Amino acid sequence: MPNLTCLELFIGPFIEYQISLMNLIQNLRNLRELVIPPFPDLSIILTGISNLDSSKLSDLKIYIDPGHDPTTTINLAGATASQVFVDHLHLEDTSFVSYDPASAAEIRELLSRIAQTCSTMEEVALSFENTQTEVINRLKASPAHIITFDVLRPLLSCSKIRSFEVDVLHPLSLDDADIELFAQSCPCLETLYLGPVPGILASDNLKKLSFRSLLHLALHCPQIRNLYLYLDAEHIPEGFENVSATATFTRLCYFGVGFSPIQDPAQVARVLASFLPPTVFFSWGPSSGQSLQWEDVDLISLSINTTWDQHWKAVLPSSDGANANDWKGKYVRGV
Repeated sequence: MPNLTCLELFIGPFIEYQISLMNLIQNLRNLRELVIPPFPDLSIILTGISNLDSSKLSDLKIYIDPGHDPTTTINLAGATASQVFVDHLHLEDTSFVSYDPASAAEIRELLSRIAQTCSTMEEVALSFENTQTEVINRLKASPAHIITFDVLRPLLSCSKIRSFEVDVLHPLSLDDADIELFAQSCPCLETLYLGPVPGILASDNLKKLSFRSLLHLALHCPQIRNLYLYLDAEHIPEGFENVSATATFTRLCYFGVGFSPIQDPAQVARVLASFLPPTVFFSWGPSSGQSLQWEDVDLISLSINTTWDQHWKAVLPSSDGANANDWKGKYVRGV
């Protein structure tokens, strides 16, 4: 069967299968689609795939559970996972999931390898998040894990990117100019998830995103449907409420802010109402549209379960995905 183009193996993820599986893959030179079990350590298979002389593989998936669709998930830390990207690949969709936190340098190396070897890449998801209290405490004073725009910069060469997600414990250190450049370089974006639910809140020495970042995304990424950002909602740029009317999201379905700081709910409501379409679903807090469960939210901030949560609730008529027109009716008339 040397001409086989698709191989799907729904077997137990036992380590003793890996060598035999690798030998099989190396004899299938026309293989385009591969589904394998979620081995605890995939380094043998990934290294073997990257060493193939003439691989046509375009779709690599790890079968997780019968109740879910297969997904390109590589359960390794950043430095090890990047072993697979050592030569040109035709992958369009890849996701890296690890409960071991990766340093900013490891993540940059991974993105750099993806950009260099996968020019057709359309979807990238990186998750190095562990919600356990012990991990949060250990990383609170760890600048090596803070992601800056320099870490994400290699991805700018992948102009076909439709979805980019990065999920880490620290908020990303980005400013509005960074988002503007990212939006200009990735006009096909449909999903952008930049760690809106960090386990460690931003410190004063980090860059922060203001509401101007939304203006850049609305202008340069007209297809965007899912947006999750950690915003500085405490400070509205001067004169911004008038400027924001020049650009709106036309296709946005989901908007999440995670643990974004907030002071004036009425002012935030006015700004968001000028941007968001009427049917957008809005979320905040420890889940932010995901299924994360935090051991102790008070460890992140004592205000989350008190004043902070009440402020975000006040932005909307209810906590269930509200309507932007309702915000206008609630605040523009009464403030």
